[in-house]
Amino acid sequence: MHNKLLGSILIGSFRIDLGTVYNETGHQFTDKWALLTDPGDIRTGVKGYLKCDISVTGKGDSIQAPQKVSDAEEQIEKNLLVPKGFPSERPWARFYVRIYRAEGLPKMNSSIMANVTKAFVGDSKDLVDPFVVVMFAGQMGRTTAQKNCADPVWHEQVVFKEMFPPLCRRVKIQVWDEGSMNDVALATHFIDLKKISDEQDGDKGFLPTFGPAWINLYGSTRNTTLMDDHQELNEGHGEGVSFRGRILIEIAVEILSGGASESKFSKAIKDIKLPHKDSKASKDKGKGEKGTEETKAASAADKTNSIQVEVEPFDVPQEEEKCEDFLLFGSFFETTLIDRRIGDKALNFEVSVGNFGNVLDGVSHGAKKKSPEHEEGESASLLQAEEGDPGPEIPLSFVSVTTAEKPLITEGNRNYHYLPFYERKPCVYIKSTWGDQTFRLYSSNMLQKMVDHLEEGLQQMKELVKVSDLAPEEKVRDILTEFINQSRAFIAAAEKKSKMANTTSLDRKRVTLCRQELDAMSNSAKSMVQQKKKMTVNEMTREIQGFIDTIRFLVDEPQHTVPDVFIWLLSNSKRVAYARIPARDILFSPVFEEKGHHCGKIKTIFFKLPGKRSPGWNVQAKVDMFMWLGSSKFSHSIFENLPTGYEVETHPASSGHHGPPPPGHLVYKTQHMFQLRAHMYQARGLIAADSSGLSDPFAKVTFVSHCQTTKIISQTLSPTWNQMLLFNNIALYGELRDISQDPPNIVIELYDDDALGKSEYIGSTVASPTVVLANQPYTPAKLAYFPLFCGNLSGGELLAAFELLQVPESGVQSLPPLETPDAAQIYSVPSNIRPVLSKYRVEVLFWGVREMKKVQLLSVDRPQVLIECAGKGVKSCVIQSYKNNPNFNVIGDWFEVELPENEILHPPLSICVVDWRAFGRSTLVGTHMINCLKQFLYKPPLAEIPSITGPSAESGSASPQYDTPEQGEEHIYIDVEAPLRQDVPGQQTIPSPTTTSLPSPVTGKEPASGIKDLKGAKKSESPLKRDTAQQALVRGSMRKSTKKKKRTIADESAENVIDWWSKYYASLEKQQKAKAAAAASINSTDPSANAQGHVAVTILEPEKKKKEGRKGMDMAKKKPKEEGSQLATLQIYDGELENEFQNFEDWVRTFELLRGKSTDEESSFHDDRIIGKFKGCFSIYKSLEDTNPKEGGQLRILQGIPPNHSVKVLIRVYIVAGFNLSPSDPDGKSDPYIVLRLGKTEIKDRDNYIPKQLNPVFGRSFEIQATFPKDSLLSVLIYDHDLIGSDDLIGETKIDLENRFFSRHRATCGLQSRYEIEGYNTWRDSTKPTEILSKLCKDNKLDGPHLRPGQIQIGSKIFTGKTTFTQDEESVESYEPCPESSSFLVRPSSDWLQACPRIH
Repeated sequence: MHNKLLGSILIGSFRIDLGTVYNETGHQFTDKWALLTDPGDIRTGVKGYLKCDISVTGKGDSIQAPQKVSDAEEQIEKNLLVPKGFPSERPWARFYVRIYRAEGLPKMNSSIMANVTKAFVGDSKDLVDPFVVVMFAGQMGRTTAQKNCADPVWHEQVVFKEMFPPLCRRVKIQVWDEGSMNDVALATHFIDLKKISDEQDGDKGFLPTFGPAWINLYGSTRNTTLMDDHQELNEGHGEGVSFRGRILIEIAVEILSGGASESKFSKAIKDIKLPHKDSKASKDKGKGEKGTEETKAASAADKTNSIQVEVEPFDVPQEEEKCEDFLLFGSFFETTLIDRRIGDKALNFEVSVGNFGNVLDGVSHGAKKKSPEHEEGESASLLQAEEGDPGPEIPLSFVSVTTAEKPLITEGNRNYHYLPFYERKPCVYIKSTWGDQTFRLYSSNMLQKMVDHLEEGLQQMKELVKVSDLAPEEKVRDILTEFINQSRAFIAAAEKKSKMANTTSLDRKRVTLCRQELDAMSNSAKSMVQQKKKMTVNEMTREIQGFIDTIRFLVDEPQHTVPDVFIWLLSNSKRVAYARIPARDILFSPVFEEKGHHCGKIKTIFFKLPGKRSPGWNVQAKVDMFMWLGSSKFSHSIFENLPTGYEVETHPASSGHHGPPPPGHLVYKTQHMFQLRAHMYQARGLIAADSSGLSDPFAKVTFVSHCQTTKIISQTLSPTWNQMLLFNNIALYGELRDISQDPPNIVIELYDDDALGKSEYIGSTVASPTVVLANQPYTPAKLAYFPLFCGNLSGGELLAAFELLQVPESGVQSLPPLETPDAAQIYSVPSNIRPVLSKYRVEVLFWGVREMKKVQLLSVDRPQVLIECAGKGVKSCVIQSYKNNPNFNVIGDWFEVELPENEILHPPLSICVVDWRAFGRSTLVGTHMINCLKQFLYKPPLAEIPSITGPSAESGSASPQYDTPEQGEEHIYIDVEAPLRQDVPGQQTIPSPTTTSLPSPVTGKEPASGIKDLKGAKKSESPLKRDTAQQALVRGSMRKSTKKKKRTIADESAENVIDWWSKYYASLEKQQKAKAAAAASINSTDPSANAQGHVAVTILEPEKKKKEGRKGMDMAKKKPKEEGSQLATLQIYDGELENEFQNFEDWVRTFELLRGKSTDEESSFHDDRIIGKFKGCFSIYKSLEDTNPKEGGQLRILQGIPPNHSVKVLIRVYIVAGFNLSPSDPDGKSDPYIVLRLGKTEIKDRDNYIPKQLNPVFGRSFEIQATFPKDSLLSVLIYDHDLIGSDDLIGETKIDLENRFFSRHRATCGLQSRYEIEGYNTWRDSTKPTEILSKLCKDNKLDGPHLRPGQIQIGSKIFTGKTTFTQDEESVESYEPCPESSSFLVRPSSDWLQACPRIH
């Protein structure tokens, strides 16, 4: 009843951009409080909070279920609906958008009424009534409409009030045409506030600022049809295909400190308002309210305090803009690949920059009257002038349309046509006038060149990784050194330009921003070059990619100058396809770094259709074009880089023209005959176009006016065509030197052949042929990889070579001879170009398949694996029942194949899994492509073994070597990276990160002080020591966590109770100290050179670990005397063990099997295509090396592989603690508890949840019995406990227990550094140290171990240590230091050791 009487009253409102929501993690805000304010009076402050979920999902995005939480007490201010990093309290601010004037708008109103009017009135005046609409934060402000004016002057400003920083990132500026029936949008532009501001703290950042500067407007073509075919382009959807005028605006932001009180800025603006402000403002108020969210009327007096948009006129003295003449020259050298649908009529081209050159749309030529010489005081109107004043130089200023020619059909492909330019190359020549702020474009070009340099270097580095280990690091240093020099040059040049007279505030601020960003990146690059921080190649790649992303953001200049160049392909005087060239790409500068990278070069341009395009091959024509744009003062440079040997045909109209007439055609009279040989060898990693996850690929090769097609290879993603396509009688015009340096490009398209229907496009690439002239000796071309792209998707790689051979006067027979074609007249790739092949043997380990999903609605039950490489292959046996045992019965097989000697050219290896079903049917389950075989090439371990087993233990060889302790010492630290021995006579000390054993002060302590000794060991920071210590963690954790209280299994020796947690916290402390020491020693010299008595252990990532080992050992050397009795510690890893030890794939690899098509418009989600996993491995070696199989015919790959039958295991899981969990409750906390899943077993520890914690210490242990391989994937899930509703998943991790169990790193339980039978550091492994050592010696074919009092001998090496103790354990087991040390020593030869418990 209340509402019926009074009506609805607005309490408060909240506004946010959809883009802001989409940029959030998961594209959503969940359980956040939106701050409500009164739009009628912002002085009233907060009107309340509304809890809500907002989600924005695009095509292909996965939708996450929002996590609902109970309404407990919560801090609303800390859970507001704002992006991360935004302050909770945001002040109000005024956003001023000043609209000065516009130029060159379309004169023709495209509404129906306007066309009727035109019929009666004629085209004597502008039939457009423009006004500007500015939209921001859900509000809209509109200027007045200027009647019949294509160059309107408004001088009005739109004022918005919004909290700062705003939740809306974009300001939308639209120019509309007021119509009697309906308004029509002329053009739309978006300004991203992020690009015109800097959100850094302090004096480094700056508020949004812009201009006064021009904005170029783009949209649909200017046509006079009743309906615009591409009106959506004018409304901001899609890429604009034509220039639609430009508008001069300014943006400023003012923070309101005390509510909405007026500041000096706004008062100054009010002082200079025009006299008719009130009437105009009230008129605009009515229009401005249209489209806003306000329902509450506001009087003029309240306008200041409401968020209602104000539109006010202002009067600013007009500043004279300095202008500059620009010349645009273009020449068309080749036009091919014209789509047959547009090739049936005569074709020509139109080139325009702004409105200059646009003759087809009836743009007045008088507009260019001021182009050659603009009058003083009239520089404001750059694009428009009086009608009907064609000066004598107009035809000379505009040769913007080429003469029409009838296209011809491409030889070999009726789908494509080409224009017969031959020796006559048509030219275009346009004069135009723009403001002289080209320094903005120059700065963007300098930044773009830095991006190009980094990207090119990154690509080369990725190629080097495949063939060398050290070369990539050298390449990175070269790339970064050049980048640092480029940064310095840019900063120096930009600061000079920022002092020029015609710069805006944003220009100066952007210079500061670029300097800050480049300084920060340069410092980071310097530290990488000087190797202050050790980084892997992958880490360096990520860092450089970060540089590229940052600079690419800076490249985009928000304040425009010269508009983009549009080239239209006209068919029968109708626009059909276009290309848009950014002006900065072809802008000339005498300074090389500032010049556009396509300026003065022949560039290949692909024309496309306007509007939305369907996926697939959309190219309408391929044009090779020379383009040059620059200031008229540089006009002498236009023809500098043109291919020589031309004569100029000028246009006839030359009377009254100043200077030489522009060229109409370039005539190249010299003709040369060539033959193209396209050597199509193979492709790899193609897009799957069939539902089976494979394709039937073939290639189309198009060169100039010729096209040929390869044969079709069925059902593969890595086809080997081995086919040479021969193109005869190719005529090219021009000088041989130019043809040799810059030959025409070749377009290669790949299609998937379908028996029914049209072939499906799966990728294309552009290649440049190798030119061999008649007077040059013939050198066979080398095969190279060309990247394929399907739209924005990467479509694999093509391995091919292209030779363009000049036909000598004696004829084709003088060219290098061809091999005899086969029966189908198909030439194979010549033997001197084909890769040199050798016979390789590929050994395959078939272990099993895992996590198989349903295929065609049926479960996989009898899978079989097919391995194929270069046409050869092998099949596994069929698994009889996947559910009962997913492993293969026969685990080894091999096949021989011919592979290239050059590793880079190795073909891919494909893994296909099929499922056998009833009646002998088989269904393809999934495939996996291995593109790089280098990782599986067999490396014989012969060089390593002698250094361990033979007398070379004393030889100082460069192989991994092990150290023995000084007499009586209890701990041994080993470096497996380089040898260093002190106590063995004859051993040479090699400068390396290795260190010897600890000095004697540590060794005199007894077992209780064994704790102390272990602490010393812990200081070694070596992964092995850390592992052993970490083992201890697990041990203690086992005992402790099976009971609820801490200390229940503590070692109650001495006065203190010491338990596993003591060891754990000591380990954390040690880790922090080690990190501090690492930071302190980064800039110091190599400490290992003078560190005596220290040994470091390096594993798997030797470069990374070396330094750690050294640091830790330096500390270990000093600490034993300073600290009293110290605890044994364990190594706590920062990341997953799988990351540290390469997923424990030292014995078997896991390959993801993919299924389904991957040709979606955007990209198909990788996880959705995974259908299962194959576990296996490969060993590839030249078969000549292995004429006599070793080990009685056993395959090499099977040596050391565990048996493949089912294994029953007991799994103990220790969950110690969680860190930085995601908050799931409104108060920013969670109530986490543990869930374990293994096979069909699930353990929920819901009762033992930990309330209100994001860093919980669980201290829980669990036992599960399982059978490998059925139950091998352990899932650890952390849930948030809720009293009401279902519990929310915080996160999960999956661990492949089978890989750990069988890994040679022995990741089952781990090794402690001491053998103790009781206390907190009790030996927890089921196998005793001597048994472990014996097994390792046996597995690695080492003699030993021979145990004697005080020493252990392995091969010819003797390790000494204390072996007699007063405990009751038998003497054999008292070789505490030696077993673990010795077991460590074996590790380098077979890479087997890293035993460590898991800490999450």
